[in-house]
Amino acid sequence: MPDAGLNTEVSVSIYPNPVIDNKLNVELLGAGQHSSITLMDVNGKVLMTGDVTGMNTIDMIDYPAGLYILKVKTDQGLLIRKIMKQ
Repeated sequence: MPDAGLNTEVSVSIYPNPVIDNKLNVELLGAGQHSSITLMDVNGKVLMTGDVTGMNTIDMIDYPAGLYILKVKTDQGLLIRKIMKQ
């Protein structure tokens, strides 16, 4: 099932969820040159941002266990996912 606001031509894989080993992988296939990610806590505080292409790993070792929001913005749209860190 496609995510709302994201073109089905763009494939975004986010794993593992829940995050167990402090590493969150974000893989973009077919996304344009202007792709970015934003990791926020549940209160909307931005914890990190960055430009991404292909395969990316977010190190979450400095963040406590809990719920986070990951936004992936591409030329084709915006994907928002809830991420749980154990």
